[in-house]
Amino acid sequence: MAKFTPEILSKIAFKTEEPCVVRNFEVPWKCLGSDLTEWCEIFDEIHPQGVVFEKASQMHGQVPQWEYFREKTPKTTLKDFLSFSESEESNNSWLSYSYKSLRDLPGKIREEIDFSPLGFPEIKDDITLWLGSKGAHTPCHYDTYGRNIVIQVYGHKRWILFSPEANLQATRIPFEESSVYSSLNFFSPQHLSQFDGISDQAHIVTLNPGDVLIVPPKWWHYVENLETALTLNAWIPIEEDTDAQIRECFTKSIIFNFLRDVDSSLRKFLVYPNEMDIFDMDPIDFTKLHLEVLKHLRNVRKSIPNPNLNKNILSNEEWTDLLSKNSSIEIIKRTSKQEFLKILDKNSNDRFLSSWQFQQFDESKQLLIDELTEFINSLCDIEATDRMKQRYLGPSAATFSSTTTL
Repeated sequence: MAKFTPEILSKIAFKTEEPCVVRNFEVPWKCLGSDLTEWCEIFDEIHPQGVVFEKASQMHGQVPQWEYFREKTPKTTLKDFLSFSESEESNNSWLSYSYKSLRDLPGKIREEIDFSPLGFPEIKDDITLWLGSKGAHTPCHYDTYGRNIVIQVYGHKRWILFSPEANLQATRIPFEESSVYSSLNFFSPQHLSQFDGISDQAHIVTLNPGDVLIVPPKWWHYVENLETALTLNAWIPIEEDTDAQIRECFTKSIIFNFLRDVDSSLRKFLVYPNEMDIFDMDPIDFTKLHLEVLKHLRNVRKSIPNPNLNKNILSNEEWTDLLSKNSSIEIIKRTSKQEFLKILDKNSNDRFLSSWQFQQFDESKQLLIDELTEFINSLCDIEATDRMKQRYLGPSAATFSSTTTL
């Protein structure tokens, strides 16, 4: 069996073009392998008043459970979170304290957590924490930047992934920079027929504590906790990110200009909360800022590639040899149509509520949201923003091959 060194794992991360799991990787973090109680006690010592969680129902309607369908809890300690997770109440709703940057947490929590054992010693603070009870999930989406490297710390989490070529009905509404969402509802689907075109294309894996998952660029993924779970991840920069950042800059400008005059009571259903502050900007200041960003990105695009983004990639022969000698490396292949539909059928039977209604949506508001969504999606289509990027960079600019597979 091949010995895993940080260098080998980093090479795997840059080599694989399909989702890949390294099982039982020995990451020397204090929080890994514990029962989570001790880690939560340390957290509560630093945050004795608790933190705000997101809370949502285990029952839902036919659309994805977007963030605006969730409510914010009063400040809650992690001890109380663990008690909730083990109570009957968790059958009715789920809690999540997720998408939190490790750099925003006190040093004692960050102790020993860095990506050096995974081959990325430069990543120490750009790490994201995901803590949630059973049912906590992220709607299906793909990340516009980087390669995603994920460490399952505690509990079990299911990932359903699709290649960049799969038709997941992309939408930029609700808008969040760096995330392109799917309009398909995996959490509580009403009809399985909406998945007919992709039902034989899913790659499904359940992560156990100590597993490391590598998600290649632009792979769609729907992620759900099967029980109380803690996960840490980081996005590894890649050379193609500059092209994606230019496209996202155009997309953000379109969103700003078409939604800035929309009433804020409606806008909150079109834009994720972490993006709302752009609408506080003066339009001239917003334009100046984005012109500066675009100019910087164009200069980066023309500069010599960053050697840190071009790791020594394994040859095909080395890759094949490594896979053959180590059974703990698992390439996540396509799952059968039957297994995929079985998961969705259970989600539908257990969670879809035909009488579900969002009280803040009346018929006229829903119609306007649908019309704005369709309009913005037509403007922000990946092919449209790619043409904008090409026009901005000029006819002589080379196009990275990966942009043709988005």
